[in-house]
Amino acid sequence: MQKAYSYYQSGFVGPITCHVAAKAVFARASVTPSQSIRDPPHSVWVAFSLGTTSILTSWCSCTAGYSESCNHVMAVLYKMEYASVMEYNKPSCTSPPSEWNQLTRREVRPKKIADISFAQHCRRTEAGTEVEFYPQIIKQEYDPRRENERIPNEQNVSVK
Repeated sequence: MQKAYSYYQSGFVGPITCHVAAKAVFARASVTPSQSIRDPPHSVWVAFSLGTTSILTSWCSCTAGYSESCNHVMAVLYKMEYASVMEYNKPSCTSPPSEWNQLTRREVRPKKIADISFAQHCRRTEAGTEVEFYPQIIKQEYDPRRENERIPNEQNVSVK
């Protein structure tokens, strides 16, 4: 059991994928051999009874895996238990479709740049009165073009 736990802790267990069948859940993973890490990983699968945590059977491609009990199978079970304890198997809050974004939507209508407010309109003075930052007239007269481009001439006006 200590060797199986060291497989798990060393990161030798790959990603675990699950498949739900009629009466069982199959968990599949690959586990890197500890003595020869350059060799292909061992294939491991474990079958659980649907709705319970009872193990029906297991298998590993290593020599000891044919007896349905080896350190690679135990390492996969350690990783599954860790994921369950840490609640990694629960869906995230953003998993349900569009629930996280329901209250943040609002209708946006097109406006002229002069009518869009990019800052607070007013600020409070020490006396408690409100002073307007940018009077409405400045917003209406705002022109983002350079000074020499503001006057229409033949170069900057296209005629169709």
